[in-house]
Amino acid sequence: MAKIGWILVLGMLLAGCGASPASRPPSSTLPPATATSAPLETVTVLADGLAIVVPGYQASCISDPTLSIPATGGWKPLEDFIMEHHYLDGTFKFVAAMCDVVVCSKVSPENPIRLGFPLYEYRGERTYLKNSEAGTYNLMVPDYRTVRPSGKVKLDVIYFLDQGCNQQRTYTTILDLPN
Repeated sequence: MAKIGWILVLGMLLAGCGASPASRPPSSTLPPATATSAPLETVTVLADGLAIVVPGYQASCISDPTLSIPATGGWKPLEDFIMEHHYLDGTFKFVAAMCDVVVCSKVSPENPIRLGFPLYEYRGERTYLKNSEAGTYNLMVPDYRTVRPSGKVKLDVIYFLDQGCNQQRTYTTILDLPN
C-alpha cells in the first residue's frame, strides 16, 4: 500500500512540473501601468488570482498585496487571508493560523507575488455564542463575505529594493479585471 502512495505522490509532482502551456489556467497580461514610483513590470490575471512582478523583493507574511474595490468615498480593501475566528458567508470558521517565519525573496517572472481569489470583504462584527467551563457568553467576531473582484479595482503592492527587505516601496495602480 505504501508503494502505491509514493507512486501517486511522484506522479502528482511530475504532472505539476511538466505541465504544458495548454494545461495551465487561462490568463491575460495587463500592460505595465504608469505611476510616480518604480514601474510595475507585469500583472498577470489568472483564473484563480493575480501574479505580480515588481523590480525587487517580497517579505512573506508582512507584505501581501492589497486589492480594493470602489466604495462610497473611496476604496474598500479586501482581505486575502483571515487569521482569526470569523464568520464567512454566514458560517462560523474556527481558525488557528499564524506566520512565524518571514522570508525575503527575489520577485521574478518565475517567482511572482501572488494574490489569490476569492477575496473577503469585511462587513463588521457578529455575535458568536461561546461555551466554556465558566459558562456561556457572547463573543464578538469579524463577519466577512466572499468576493470575486471584477471591474475597476485598486492594487497596492508592497515590495523592497534590497535583499534584506529593509528599503520598502509601495506601488499603486488601477486595474480593470474581467468578469
